[in-house]
Amino acid sequence: MGSLRKSSFLIFHDPDAPTETKTLDPRNVAEIEAAHEAGKKERVDALIADFFKKQDRSLVYLAAEDPDAAKKRLKELEDSYEGQVLRWIVQSVQDLSDEDGALLNFFRSNRKMSDSGAPDRRTFARNVQEIVTSKAKLPSTQYTPQRSLQGTVRFNSDGFVVNETPKYSKWDSEEEKHVDLTEGQVVRSQGPALWVKVADGAWEKDGDWGGCLRVTCATAKNYWIAARDG
Repeated sequence: MGSLRKSSFLIFHDPDAPTETKTLDPRNVAEIEAAHEAGKKERVDALIADFFKKQDRSLVYLAAEDPDAAKKRLKELEDSYEGQVLRWIVQSVQDLSDEDGALLNFFRSNRKMSDSGAPDRRTFARNVQEIVTSKAKLPSTQYTPQRSLQGTVRFNSDGFVVNETPKYSKWDSEEEKHVDLTEGQVVRSQGPALWVKVADGAWEKDGDWGGCLRVTCATAKNYWIAARDG
């Protein structure tokens, strides 16, 4: 709108607004969470593969030229000492408590997390923790209001309202360019959704507005709109 909430606000009509709060089916929630938990192992396996690809860049080129050879080489690396260390890190991170600093204490209390390969291992451990502690993303039940120009009115600081009018333009054949329409031209072409006057109203200390609005347009003249608690 280009104006602050304490000096202006909107009223709009949304015919698709729900009449009841939307909730998720518990069975669907359980299925989504189960699938998320099952996918954690695949994500950890992919993390291990990425760790070795960064350590051995030839794996990337080998995967493009000979996928079977690349899988064999990756299996060798996963069975190596470093691969065993990574699996140990995965298990250790899974066993950590939810207390703040648990991962940092794990780094400090284990020599494998402080030797020459420690920086990469610590990064790996943090990524594993992110996977282990991640929660399933459930579908949003939050209603997102939808409004149109025709169904929206804006309350100005002087107490009257007009449609919110974004800029429109038309092609001017004489100037050979698009020319913006004035707000009045747009309003006249669309027609106001509602004209009202603030008969009694004020802004509260918390920023909410309360009061009474009297309709002034001919279609519903002298009707009132009451608002409480903002």
